[in-house]
Amino acid sequence: MDRSNPARSGKPLTEPTRITAALVDFRLHIDDETEIRLLRIDDAQAVYDAITRNVEHLKPWMTWMDGLVDSVDVHAWIRNAEREAYHHTSFKAGILRKNRLIGFIDLHEIDWSNGHAGIGYWLDRAHTGLGIMTQAVRLMTEYAFDALDLHRVEIHVATQNLRSRRIPERLGFTLEGILRQVQQLRGTYVDHALYALLREDRP
Repeated sequence: MDRSNPARSGKPLTEPTRITAALVDFRLHIDDETEIRLLRIDDAQAVYDAITRNVEHLKPWMTWMDGLVDSVDVHAWIRNAEREAYHHTSFKAGILRKNRLIGFIDLHEIDWSNGHAGIGYWLDRAHTGLGIMTQAVRLMTEYAFDALDLHRVEIHVATQNLRSRRIPERLGFTLEGILRQVQQLRGTYVDHALYALLREDRP
């Protein structure tokens, strides 16, 4: 695992160093064929293709994809992701297997003052059930704790999304409660399960 730390530069966590290398050097290896790396602008078509082929798979749980109508929207979305990575407020990464984009994982809403962040994820339907996402979330969690020196990682999952809920449960996250009607999903409010892991409590 890449242990490089863009946050450690002798400055307090409230002033993370802005290192453009973070845009190209962030890379975590799941296995010999699968890796996590930050999205780049030349990934726009691959991102659009991945979303398009997974629309029905993702629609029950996600609304952000509704705003990515065509490759132009995806291009703008990736440019925004690059800015967030540069400012160290979020890291949006692709999961690639044999150099093909098969999913996404991010570390978002990084709060340097309080040392916590959230993880979000989704995987191409054809690659579910192989343990890929469990390992991806494990690696991202380790990166948050060991490389970024964060204290707490959260995962919010719709209560009915049982497949996604199994991932934090496998990794030792604690179910801290239910956030009632916290997401409006195409006209219906849904509850989220709030999972969290503290650095000192990880397995």
